[in-house]
Amino acid sequence: MSGRSKAVKLFLRSFLAGEKCACCGEPDTGGRDILCPECLRQLELKSAERCPSCGHGAADCVCLRKNMREAGCSGFVKLGFYRASESGSALNRAIFRLKKNRDRMLADLLAERLAPGVASLLGDIGVPMDGGHAVVTYVTRSARRIREEGVDQAELIGSALARACGLECWKMLGRSGSGGIQKRLDVASREDNVAGMFSVIAPGLAEGRLVILVDDLVTTGSTVSECCALLKRAGAAGTVCAAIAEA
Repeated sequence: MSGRSKAVKLFLRSFLAGEKCACCGEPDTGGRDILCPECLRQLELKSAERCPSCGHGAADCVCLRKNMREAGCSGFVKLGFYRASESGSALNRAIFRLKKNRDRMLADLLAERLAPGVASLLGDIGVPMDGGHAVVTYVTRSARRIREEGVDQAELIGSALARACGLECWKMLGRSGSGGIQKRLDVASREDNVAGMFSVIAPGLAEGRLVILVDDLVTTGSTVSECCALLKRAGAAGTVCAAIAEA
C-alpha cells in the first residue's frame, strides 16, 4: 500500500468511521497506523519472543511440528507464539478481530510483517519470488462460519500476504462441513476430525509451484498438515506455511 493511499484510508477510518486502535480500541494511534503505540510495541515483543526449539525470535523461527514436516511442509513462518491466557494482548486481539471483522487494513499490517520471513524462507529453499514459481492459498473457513461472521480470516490474510510479496493468491482448497470444534479436541482427535474435510478444487494452480499455505492460528498443525499433504498429492512442488501465530 502506498504512503498516500494509506494516509487517505487512515483518515477515513479514524475520522469518518470512528475507528480506534484495531486491537485495544484506544483512540490514540498517533495518526500513523491502525494500532496504537502500545499495541505495536506488544507485537514487536511477541515477534522477538524466543522459540524454545531453535532459540530464534518468533518472527525468524521456521520450526515445524512433526506432522507438518511429515506432510511435506518445508517451513513455517509466524509473527508470534499464541497463549490463550494472554487474552488482552495485541496478538490475541488481532487474531480475534480478524475472525469477526473484514478488517483489510489490519490484515495488510500483519501481512507486511509476515512477508520478510516468507521471502527469507523461500530464498533459503531456493524458490524465486517471481516468475510464477510460488503462489499463495489459504485454509478456507467453513461456509457456515463465513455466513455467521461475514469473513474468511485466512483468505483475508492470504490475499494481503500475496499483495505484500507480489504473488498471486488463489482458492485451491474446498471444505466439506465444519467438523467438530478443533479447540475442544486432543491432537489425535483433531487429526481424525480434519481427515477428509478438505479437497483440492483447483489442482492446476498448484502443479509445479511452491504453495504458501496461510491460516490465522496454528495449534497442533493437524489442519495445515492435512492441507499440505493434499496440495503435494495434487502436484505442488512444495509447501510452506504462514500464520499470524502458533500456539
